[in-house]
Amino acid sequence: VIGTFFEVAMGGIVGPTNARTATVVAGSTATNFNVDSANTFCVPGQGLKIGAKGDTRGNGEIKVCTKITADGGEYYPACQGAPVAGDTIAFCTTAYLDEDTAQNYVDTLAIGDDSADQRQTVGGAVTFGIEGLAAGELPKASFEITAADHQYVEASGDRASFDHNASAAGSDPAHDRAIGLIHIGDSLATARPSRKGAGVTITPNLTVIEHPEPGGVNGIGAYERGPGVPEVEVSLLHDQDMPGLAQDYNSGTAKSVILQYGHATGKAFAVEFPDCYVADLPTRDEEEGLTVSKVKFRANEDFTAGSTDLNRSAMRIHRC
Repeated sequence: VIGTFFEVAMGGIVGPTNARTATVVAGSTATNFNVDSANTFCVPGQGLKIGAKGDTRGNGEIKVCTKITADGGEYYPACQGAPVAGDTIAFCTTAYLDEDTAQNYVDTLAIGDDSADQRQTVGGAVTFGIEGLAAGELPKASFEITAADHQYVEASGDRASFDHNASAAGSDPAHDRAIGLIHIGDSLATARPSRKGAGVTITPNLTVIEHPEPGGVNGIGAYERGPGVPEVEVSLLHDQDMPGLAQDYNSGTAKSVILQYGHATGKAFAVEFPDCYVADLPTRDEEEGLTVSKVKFRANEDFTAGSTDLNRSAMRIHRC
């Protein structure tokens, strides 16, 4: 369900084509991996998580595939050390901004709490936000549906067969207490400059545009997702290369940003801006009693690496 919402909101999604995981074979390095039949697992632009936290190699960090062959592939940023035979690679389901795809919509059906009455919506255009990114908070995605029309359906006939009193099924938490990863480097560079920071704010900047139509509901014929330029703001410890980031702003140096939460397979996700720029000069601030510098990055919506919409996407979300 989450994948469907991301696909409708962002325009595109790609998942592992064969299996979710594969085992590394000999010959891998800190910037490439070898597995059997690599080209049946993922495509360039898709995320992959290598190893496990604390193994001093992949460390369970999410990387981004930049090249794929029959028996291996390349990725960025680099691992701490080269993966070894037997390490596990988990391939992500990656949602990406695809602004030229046809508009998708969702319909919803809400069943009453005290009765079986229902509310049905049709023609819903979806936008989303990412929240709960501060220390100790639970990361979550919230989706907003702008519906074209709705109706209420009373509980009668076939509608009464819905079991609205059923208890929600419990499941394991979608996250763990592990510290994630903040990667800020030059665009698509394999160097591994991890940062210490907090106060992350991710703004997809997606909007819904109304299409006027006299015969439509309230004069609106349809809703369509409108393009925007994604942004991310993060507070870094003040000694985390502030002169370098200020110089990047002055010179317009293209950057890549990856923000990872969690490390266990099935409980980790990362937000990637493959090509972005420092939007403003870093400003000094305070976070949890520490001196920090707030840095805002604005995605490059004219990013043209590769030949697919996935490769050219200004923002990608990898769920692993």
